[in-house]
Amino acid sequence: MRISQIVLFFSLLLFAGCAHEIILPGNSKDPLQKTVTIIHFNDGKSRLLNAGKGLEDYGGIARFATIIKEIRADVKLKNPTNSSLTLSAGNNILAGPVFNVSLQKGLPYYDAVALDSIELDASAIGNHDFDFGPDVLVNFIKSFNYTKPLFLSANLNVDNEPKLLELQRCGKVAPYAILEKNGDKFGVIGLTTLDLKAISSPRNVIVLSSLVVLVQQAVDNLKQAGVNKIILLSNLRGIKQEIALVQKVHGLDVVVTGGGGELMVNNTNCLITENLPKGQVISGRYPQFVKDLDKRNVPIVTTPGDYCYVGRLDLSFDSNGEISAILPSSKVLRVIGDNLKGSAEPDRIITENVVIPVAKSITISSKIVGNTNIVLDGSANHTHSRETNLGDLVADAVFRSATYYANSYNTEKPNVAMINGGAICNSIAVGPISEATLFAACPIYDFITIIKNVAPKDFKALVETTLSKLDMKDKMESCAFPQLSNMSIIYNPTRTVGNRVKQIKLKSGNLIVSNYKIVRFAPSVNIATLSLLANGAGHWLFGNAEKTNIGISFQSALIDYIEATTTTGGLGKLVLKQRYPVKGLNRIMLTRE
Repeated sequence: MRISQIVLFFSLLLFAGCAHEIILPGNSKDPLQKTVTIIHFNDGKSRLLNAGKGLEDYGGIARFATIIKEIRADVKLKNPTNSSLTLSAGNNILAGPVFNVSLQKGLPYYDAVALDSIELDASAIGNHDFDFGPDVLVNFIKSFNYTKPLFLSANLNVDNEPKLLELQRCGKVAPYAILEKNGDKFGVIGLTTLDLKAISSPRNVIVLSSLVVLVQQAVDNLKQAGVNKIILLSNLRGIKQEIALVQKVHGLDVVVTGGGGELMVNNTNCLITENLPKGQVISGRYPQFVKDLDKRNVPIVTTPGDYCYVGRLDLSFDSNGEISAILPSSKVLRVIGDNLKGSAEPDRIITENVVIPVAKSITISSKIVGNTNIVLDGSANHTHSRETNLGDLVADAVFRSATYYANSYNTEKPNVAMINGGAICNSIAVGPISEATLFAACPIYDFITIIKNVAPKDFKALVETTLSKLDMKDKMESCAFPQLSNMSIIYNPTRTVGNRVKQIKLKSGNLIVSNYKIVRFAPSVNIATLSLLANGAGHWLFGNAEKTNIGISFQSALIDYIEATTTTGGLGKLVLKQRYPVKGLNRIMLTRE
């Protein structure tokens, strides 16, 4: 047995058999008989059909909806006066074949149709909700026709985004909100990750960093409005962020987090599969507690996402709005189907109106576009810290499409192509390459942009930025690292940030940087990249250079490059190890000099 399996085994033993324990935080000794149920989830990320290949019996929005409706029915059966709220901690959508169906169809987006059916009350705004820019987020919010949920973030200023500002003025987007259920008032506050501009595309949305001040102001405002039960929906991408925040404020009662992927369980029956997915670990019991500024116990809850789990937190509040008990019915429920124990019958309305049309529309994704005789390395730990052969291939695809379509958009052809390693998420195995494989490897649904006449100093500054996170121990966080085409760089990782690039050389032979200095009379450069990066994601900046979106998607560029004949600059449906060797093409080289 592997060490990791032994650790998992004993971890599960630790949590087994504890589901019936009543947890008493000790905030109050004046319990009410009336309870409140918080039904929560996060990071659905457009996983509408199921949990993925090999996990078709798990997850899926139709089964997920059934479990939520069963929880609501149970709440009312126990006491018709009890309240329930259905809350999302954000990242409701994600680029890929499923959300692509919605983009091609138009409003209403299928993700919103499904969430509308489960009667979502409110959601935090997550980073992935901005992946397509503010306009798509606006369309997503407008796709709700029945429940009209609120989308919340106390640390986003949308004044410079007219469409979002319009939604804010009509109350659909807000820093916080008051929800009323069966005569009970609940304050709900939203938060979005401070890394938003680096990892997504919020365009002109301003991210406010003073989280403690903003949350405390929201809590105080809600208290003044007569609300004494306050919930934070936080998408800070890691529960450690919320723990640190709660310790510095007072007045929060519950925190629902998202973006971190943590798994909280009280027994082994919570797991959707017998073996945890690679990289998934049990982070602790459900819920976890942290003491706030007043030494009150505040429960924090989350789920790993992908519509594979539903969180149910049953609380008793006293007359002062303090939690008097967390009831034994509180737990994380897995979403499974077919003949598995505890299976959920798919919701008929969502199946007919979402699952079936989406499934029919993405059958094209099984189309084979080519073959590879070498593993194409898309491991995030590699693409975020070094050149890989898949990084080379993807950058070449962007360069080829930008070169081909430049004239059609009245702009100049690129000299180079640069993408960030964070745009590549998975490797491609030896064998057939399908459209679905390419979407899985490069899930960001984005368009190619040409940035014209980038000055040498701005080009050097850009490359320095892409190398600025190399010191981070967690390479997953250094997602700005570049993958290149038609150029090469030499850098020294031991030098200080901003002074690492020793050489930048174009394929034409022109030097932009030599011996850490910009070459005299170095030419300006036209760069092909993704529009997210062109708009500043990852802190990629291009000075005042002119930008032109050429209207071809990232995935289309990849498919075209693989399928096109070699005489037209394509790969002729075959990726050869001679063309893309496992260690790359020496476009990114290290030096210690």
